[in-house]
Amino acid sequence: MDKLTVALLSGGRSAEREVSLKSGEQVYQALAKDKYHIRRYDPRDDLARLMAEAEEIDVALIILHGRYGEDGTIQGLLELLDIPYHGSGVLGSAIGINKIQSKRLYEYAGLPVSPYLILDRSDPDAQNKVRDALGFPVVVKPEHEGSSIGLSIVEDAGHFQAALDLAGQYDRLVLLEKYIAGTEITGAVLGNLNPEPLPLVEIIPGDKYDFFDYEAKYKPGATEEICPARLNEELTKKAQD
Repeated sequence: MDKLTVALLSGGRSAEREVSLKSGEQVYQALAKDKYHIRRYDPRDDLARLMAEAEEIDVALIILHGRYGEDGTIQGLLELLDIPYHGSGVLGSAIGINKIQSKRLYEYAGLPVSPYLILDRSDPDAQNKVRDALGFPVVVKPEHEGSSIGLSIVEDAGHFQAALDLAGQYDRLVLLEKYIAGTEITGAVLGNLNPEPLPLVEIIPGDKYDFFDYEAKYKPGATEEICPARLNEELTKKAQD
């Protein structure tokens, strides 16, 4: 059988570039060289070469993190180039990285969500609005970005402005949510027409971390991840549903 030509995309120009480069290297090492011709592209520098070689590529692996990789932009380019790729499409990717639009869709679907507020980063009355609508503690997030970049948990009004300024470095709009303490879990879903929920994973950041932040996600040994999550059968089924 002829080898497939795989375009391996990693790097990019998001705030998560370094993680993407490391992920791309791991994927490159794992790919069977006897089955695939692997061409590596860094979208920060190699988009022109990718477009020029598009007709020679069978499939793309998007190993990009954050903006320009998970937000539908690279997906749209690959579709224009007629290169098949794995993962979500343009619309799903664009919605998935937008915390505000995702939140609104969860509400529309009838899912329970934490009370929230959407503010402009330059709103002079932001602190009063948050205090009146949500109270403290509150979670402050930029509209986009992944890996908890720009995210803060604010315990009191005295630390609010710094958190708003941090989130505002990444987006004009900022999502503020009432903080809910509890067990953190994550769960993947496989498939489209007949989606299958995979086993849940319980996430326990180390003692030095207030939450599952960027370092806790990527520093080896910083976080304990337990699979399956230590939930009873009823709660596990509810989360998977």
